[in-house]
Amino acid sequence: MFRFGDGRVCRDYPIEVLFCEPCYTGHQRFQIPKHELFPSSYHYRSRFTADVLKGMSGLVDSCEEKFGSLAGKTVVDIGSNDGSLLDCFRGKGAKTIGVEPTAASRDPEEKGHISYNGFLSEELAFTRASEGPEPAITALSSHTPIESHHIFCRRYEDN
Repeated sequence: MFRFGDGRVCRDYPIEVLFCEPCYTGHQRFQIPKHELFPSSYHYRSRFTADVLKGMSGLVDSCEEKFGSLAGKTVVDIGSNDGSLLDCFRGKGAKTIGVEPTAASRDPEEKGHISYNGFLSEELAFTRASEGPEPAITALSSHTPIESHHIFCRRYEDN
């Protein structure tokens, strides 16, 4: 955020959304520099937007319909923000892991979720994620930039 009348000029970026059939993931073809898009001081928190929380609850319900009981399954939320989606999954008995590059990563940790502060990376997907059980569900709940959107999927294809 900046003050009204600050004089800064916003940069324009091209937009083209691509869809990965194997991962069932939508992603931007042109990536905005991740530290510019999500600085540590990023101020938005999901918990303050009722429609977002309603959508998250609906996502969790649809996952339960598709996959059966979520109790004991592990959910990884890439771009977990304040952990609101993790809260919904935990409410259904799931084990929860958040990956969040901003200071918001402290919020889910304070609520008892496993939370990694950083952007998704090979190191995180292959090393830290391998410390826990294989996730049954991966939830991408935000516009978090993932330079190579296949790295998380690949970690589990290789096993």
